[in-house]
Amino acid sequence: MQYTVTALGLTKKYGKAYALNGLDMHVPSGSVYGLIGRNGAGKTTLLRVLCGLQEPDEGEYALFSVKCGDKNIKSSRRRIGAIIEKPTLYNDMTAAQNLKIQAVALGLPSYDFIPELLSLVGLSDAGTKKVRNFSLGMKQRLGIAVALTGGPDLIILDEPTNGLDPQGIVEMRELILKLNREQGITFIISSHILEELSKLCTDYGFIDRGRIIKEINGAELDTLLRKSTVLKVTDTKKAAAALDTAGLQYKINSDDTVVIYGEFSLSALTAKFSSVGAELLSAVPRDESLETYFIELTGGGKNE
Repeated sequence: MQYTVTALGLTKKYGKAYALNGLDMHVPSGSVYGLIGRNGAGKTTLLRVLCGLQEPDEGEYALFSVKCGDKNIKSSRRRIGAIIEKPTLYNDMTAAQNLKIQAVALGLPSYDFIPELLSLVGLSDAGTKKVRNFSLGMKQRLGIAVALTGGPDLIILDEPTNGLDPQGIVEMRELILKLNREQGITFIISSHILEELSKLCTDYGFIDRGRIIKEINGAELDTLLRKSTVLKVTDTKKAAAALDTAGLQYKINSDDTVVIYGEFSLSALTAKFSSVGAELLSAVPRDESLETYFIELTGGGKNE
């Protein structure tokens, strides 16, 4: 598999506190990679390190297979667009003027791309309106446009839907998906709105206490989060034998509980259990979510 971003053993300390603590990371090319973690888990520090805004104390990372210590790393960083924490915009300028400033900073030879880029992010009608008079959603879309200036292959977004109303969240999601699917841009998105990430991401990295504790792709996660039913039984061995004959997928959780995946007939299953000498004591449906998976993965406690 080809990776746009990799990291190995990244460490960053502030005094005695570790913001990153031996972090490893793998972002597949063409993916929408969701970075999930509590406040203080290290998300923003990691994104700042990848953008070159901070240097790690230990470890290394690579962008487009170019390692951070390589002389060509600056060229790799020019292939990145980013919004860290919030868009940096000039409030007394128009949207087009903000993009001209970014074009000059990147050394672009022309401004011809600006009308098309404003149309892409839904700001073609902004005209002479100053950014200070934009809604939060308009500012976020302009931030995306600034990040897109120069045609990046990777866009890093830190809480891109923060403060947006429901309509703004939908518009941001549709824009990200459009850019990913039509232009093949890889995204790394940090967000605390896990339900929204589940509608966007193809891959996930769960970060806790400065480390990525789990990386998983969307298909694998969907399998883990599929609808299930927790059964309490008198004998799990006998219950397992009955489930095998019924052709159902299941997992034994403990001495008296079994998790069954998918749909099934409760009355038929009760009869099967009875035929092998196992009694069904209770059946509780469970519909896992990304949020519950994250809580279980991290132990449900707060960062210390």
